[in-house]
Amino acid sequence: MEDLEETLFEEFENYSYDL
Repeated sequence: MEDLEETLFEEFENYSYDL
């Protein structure tokens, strides 16, 4: 579960940068 959270957070960061 922790791994999934980390991946989600990373993707969220990428999304923010794209914005």
